[in-house]
Amino acid sequence: LTTRIEKVSAFSSLSIRSKRRISAVVRTTSSTSFVSSSLRRKSSENSWRQVAIQSKRFLNNKNLFKQELEATSTTLAAEKFPVNSVAEGSSSGDHGTKGTYRLFAEHAFDKLKSSGIFEGNDDFLTEGNIDADCTSNLGNGTIIPLDLRNNNVSQKGSTDTNVNIEIRSLGGSSSFVARNARYALLETLRIPKSDDAASIDVIQTDGIQVLNMVIFPDVNADIPIFGADLVSLPGNRHLIAIDLQPVRVSDKSENEGVVNLSAFHQKKLQKLHDKYSTIFEWGGDIPPKAQRFFSSYAIWTRLTGDDAVPIIQSDIWDVFCDYLDLYIDILKCTKALKSGDGVDEGEKVLKELHVGHKNYLDYRKENDPARPMLQSLYGKEWTERLIQSV
Repeated sequence: LTTRIEKVSAFSSLSIRSKRRISAVVRTTSSTSFVSSSLRRKSSENSWRQVAIQSKRFLNNKNLFKQELEATSTTLAAEKFPVNSVAEGSSSGDHGTKGTYRLFAEHAFDKLKSSGIFEGNDDFLTEGNIDADCTSNLGNGTIIPLDLRNNNVSQKGSTDTNVNIEIRSLGGSSSFVARNARYALLETLRIPKSDDAASIDVIQTDGIQVLNMVIFPDVNADIPIFGADLVSLPGNRHLIAIDLQPVRVSDKSENEGVVNLSAFHQKKLQKLHDKYSTIFEWGGDIPPKAQRFFSSYAIWTRLTGDDAVPIIQSDIWDVFCDYLDLYIDILKCTKALKSGDGVDEGEKVLKELHVGHKNYLDYRKENDPARPMLQSLYGKEWTERLIQSV
């Protein structure tokens, strides 16, 4: 890696793979001599140029660079992703351990609650203003049943590892066009022994790790649904999908969803997609039935190899945060449509929105890809109650 950096005149000319590795180092070291605050995640367009300048200065002392790079194997990110290291003050997960995507879920809910758009009480689903025949997980003022909020089983063939699932939700504030937000977090966590201090309060990345998160707008708001599916499977295989998912369909085809946003937000979304679609390869064909719920701005990719987890903890984290921040801003700036807005056109849009939300929820309930896995872990009855009611 040192040799590679020396061969280029600026960091910005490095390959994407090398940038990813440098990015992982930046995010997993706490050494102030190598990583300055200017190298952390920024929205500035010049962030890579700043990295280049710092890198070139740093390369004047190759031995120090080597020492600092080696130090990252033991000095890990207490700030964000302390992989297999002690993390102070952790209280989430089994015995303080956290799965790969817990920090994603916690960050998202903290942002949603601090935005004022969602109520601070977890597990409360606000009543959805939707057609009476749309039986779905919109809530009707209900709370997620206690027996559906958590479940855990021992991993097959293991006596010291559990597979835990956690369901949490937030109700939208009546002052905004947010209906509810919900995540399902599945984590494979090793149960630490009482004398195994090194295993307490850690990020665990092996086994099955899944985060499914959706944020639903009011059904009378002509904006998409925030959706994130982050899946890590045994064998170091990872499936990543982050999108603002269409509610309405195109006039040209029922299999093509459309995202309706203001020109300002459309431009920002396009800019984000242009930025990240050049980093991540497209993950492959989407099933025909699901295509209608993917927008042209989706980030859908597959990751494998030893650097997959560091990439998730750096670049995928950035994608998740940027799309989430944009969606929160969209919720803040959007007003719900009312019956009679635009006369015939307004009524047509409202009807399409109601149908679109119902179709989206029906599709997820009928085609949930996690159903076989959840049934094998927690049984058919519990799984079906979860999918159908939450």
